[in-house]
Amino acid sequence: MATYEDFFNASEEEREEMSDEELVNIGLRVASDHLEKLGHGVLGFEQLADGDRGVRFMHEGGEALCFVVVARYPRPPEITATKPRPNVPKSTKQFVLGITFAHELDAFDPEDTVGMKLMRGFGVLPKIYDLLLIQS
Repeated sequence: MATYEDFFNASEEEREEMSDEELVNIGLRVASDHLEKLGHGVLGFEQLADGDRGVRFMHEGGEALCFVVVARYPRPPEITATKPRPNVPKSTKQFVLGITFAHELDAFDPEDTVGMKLMRGFGVLPKIYDLLLIQS
């Protein structure tokens, strides 16, 4: 884990803010690990025609798809998917998982109303919310 000294001595490249795409990629890996820890067999990642990406996994004997919504601390993830996606087979259960990421030196400080920007040269800490079934 980095220290504040590491932060102050970091190069410009290390201090560069992570892009949304980088954060989504991290979110997919964190979601995959989380699903494995819950006992679900992860089958891989999937990208739908509309660009949404998720983690395909086994749930109650069938395939399921988990969409991942990420946010930067202090904001919680905005979960807007409340209906199943039409471009996913009806036999596939659909879930959504929200994850908020904080800079490793910020560590979800409850008094922080802004949050440190997430930088490429430093770690992030995830706060994983409940896995929610998307009902039809």
